[in-house]
Amino acid sequence: MLELVPRLSIVSIRFARLRRLGHLGFPFTLGREESIPMRKIGSIARHALPGSSSRWGRPINRAVMLVLWPAGAASDILRMMRSTPPSEQAASGWGRICRGFDAYRLAITHNIPPLEYHLYELHRAEQRARMGEYLYWTEVQIHDWLNRKQGADSALVQDKNRFAAQCARFELPHVPTLAVFEKGKQALPEIPFMPNVPALWIKDLHGTGGSGAQRFFRENESYRDSKGNQWTPQQLVEMLQSRTCIVQPCIFNHPVIANISNDKLASLRVITGIHRNGIAEVIGCVFYLPHGNRLTSVAGITCAIDSETGRIERAIFLGHGNADLDRHPDTGKPIAGTVLPFWSQSLELARRAHETAFAPFVTLGWDIALTPEGPVLLETNKGWGPMHYQIVYRRPLGQTRFPAIVSQYL
Repeated sequence: MLELVPRLSIVSIRFARLRRLGHLGFPFTLGREESIPMRKIGSIARHALPGSSSRWGRPINRAVMLVLWPAGAASDILRMMRSTPPSEQAASGWGRICRGFDAYRLAITHNIPPLEYHLYELHRAEQRARMGEYLYWTEVQIHDWLNRKQGADSALVQDKNRFAAQCARFELPHVPTLAVFEKGKQALPEIPFMPNVPALWIKDLHGTGGSGAQRFFRENESYRDSKGNQWTPQQLVEMLQSRTCIVQPCIFNHPVIANISNDKLASLRVITGIHRNGIAEVIGCVFYLPHGNRLTSVAGITCAIDSETGRIERAIFLGHGNADLDRHPDTGKPIAGTVLPFWSQSLELARRAHETAFAPFVTLGWDIALTPEGPVLLETNKGWGPMHYQIVYRRPLGQTRFPAIVSQYL
């Protein structure tokens, strides 16, 4: 019986992989104009999917994609039709059915995921005319493909301590590292770590999206976590020794940001691309505001920003029907119209970091904290959320500098 458990685990993992392959589209493209730069990028991204380390793994994976995509697309459409709130549904049942068939047709002929058909409102004529200019989530493999081609070391951005060390090497403002714990041992510093700063921030060393995030505030001789539990410094160290994580001092929002948000840290994501001549350029920006009990702002309230002034133009509740927000749900403060502090300095910091310390990466998404003292790098991301940008700005990446930059490497 005990031997059966790991066998079932292996089977479930393989089934999950097969299921995922059934939602990636066909391994080729149909019905797209390859003369459009974004379609050329999408075509190459599809060719790079899915990778495999075995000789026969890649052709088998592609065969699975070919067979399962029609069923995977259909199941996604049916699930969305059942879960769509009445306020977002088509005017009639017949209209919903017609829209479902339309989404399925584009899934089969253009490999457009049904979710993004819904999010980008491709049933509307003006949006339909631009559907060839979107970067779809099934094509974001292009980031890894290009970075590998340029010899970029993914661990440099995935390992939070290596990222901080690289920033320190090039004198880029960043959150310093207090300690690193890995596989039950303290990796940094060389002497035994004992916390003594006013506030601590802890997150997974190799995680994404703020995984494993915890925040602790010092109160007299102990620390209090977000749930109100008290920890002695020694208890904190014992907890850290059971994790693979990085420990940093907590930083805080600039008063302008604190005025429109709750007490958690907001982040500005600056998306940059680097030209072959080594000059980095800003592709776009998204501002994330935390809400509720979440400790991070990742995929929270998502804001579009005027690229010239740093003024927030629009805020949406990402994941909650992507509804427009006039005010922060926790504080009631108006969001749109706020001008972000240190705007030009933040853009310059992202460009400088890309050019000097992370040049092998073709595109990156920089998470920047706007503190009272100025912009500070939190981390950078290979996968920087094209979907978030395209939703909040209501325009495809094909209308930015993204295709012009990426096309230089194809």
